[in-house]
Amino acid sequence: MVLLLLGMSGLFSGLNLGLMSLTPKELLVISKSGSKKEKGYAETVLSVRRNGNFLLCTLLIGNVFVNAAISILIDNLTSGLLALIVSSAFIVFFGEILPQALCVRKGLVVGAYTIWLTRFFMILSSPVSWPVALLLDWILSEEISPFDRKKLMEMLKISMTEKKDLKEEFRIAIGAMELVDKSVGDVMTLAEDIFSISDELVLDTRAIMEILRMGFNRVPVYQGEDKKSIVGLLFVRDLALLNPNDKFTVRMLCDINKHVLRFVNKALSLHTLLEEFKKVGMRA
Repeated sequence: MVLLLLGMSGLFSGLNLGLMSLTPKELLVISKSGSKKEKGYAETVLSVRRNGNFLLCTLLIGNVFVNAAISILIDNLTSGLLALIVSSAFIVFFGEILPQALCVRKGLVVGAYTIWLTRFFMILSSPVSWPVALLLDWILSEEISPFDRKKLMEMLKISMTEKKDLKEEFRIAIGAMELVDKSVGDVMTLAEDIFSISDELVLDTRAIMEILRMGFNRVPVYQGEDKKSIVGLLFVRDLALLNPNDKFTVRMLCDINKHVLRFVNKALSLHTLLEEFKKVGMRA
């Protein structure tokens, strides 16, 4: 009987760590993206894990009950200090350390194979555990989600250092998620550092070749001597039908094409700006 109760104690203790450490959302992720076996285990465990407080109460009540029974039985076999030492040693090693060490690594597998036993004890303890679980649901509300944007970003950064073959994919994913935290000022290039041209520049053969050599599709146009005073935008395709001998200036070409020049606040969220660009692109 003591050995049977020790096994049950270990099961309750191990499942408490193995099953409760996995949230329903984590199990759902495994059921969608894990291996074939992992999907089966996750779907099996998810059926009881959704009732988190009911499962928790069942495991804790069962664990306390069998541990108390073990202490009573060992006390009948021995007595006094020896009973205390033997029962404590058995419960700590066989009922706590060993099963938890196993279930922290194989909790999903153990939970899936013993799901029938878990359901049995949930039904058996329901007169006590179910009302307590309802009270906990009312007081504590829903479980906190283990996933949010910042946690996922940190998880990806850690994974990027461990899996070198997926480094580029992780980098792209992290960059996309960081858009919300970045402003236009974080990614923009200063006006004095970009290639721009004066509105008074004459578009002769030499000027056109220089613009083409820089390799940009769009070139900002500034007025006067101040490169920060952007007044227009020259599209390189506008030069296609231009005759260098006509001595057109950049200002004249900009006045003909009249490309829209957008000014945005550098404090604007990068994500918001990209959404605006999408809307403008769809309207265009």
